[in-house]
Amino acid sequence: MKTPMNEHARTIRVATFTAAAGHFDELVAAARTNADDATVADGCFGAQVLRPDDRSDVVTVISRWRDRDCLDRFLGTHEKIAHNAVAGFISQPVTATHYAALPG
Repeated sequence: MKTPMNEHARTIRVATFTAAAGHFDELVAAARTNADDATVADGCFGAQVLRPDDRSDVVTVISRWRDRDCLDRFLGTHEKIAHNAVAGFISQPVTATHYAALPG
């Protein structure tokens, strides 16, 4: 039996950051601030800061959006701010992947 969801995210953003040596905690703090900003944005169902089990230097932020337009509006006003917030704490460029929900 399918369990109904109250929130149907049509777009998911997964952003991955690799911490520079000695800057993991600062990166996590900056990522949490960015996730908090996303969470209150129009059309965002929530954002989480995570670390993969197999990488102690990686931070991932996953955010769930009502649709791509909501995400794009948020990124239009916030992406540069977010990247500047983490810039001093990362050792390589941020990667971000956007996923679209399949119909059905």
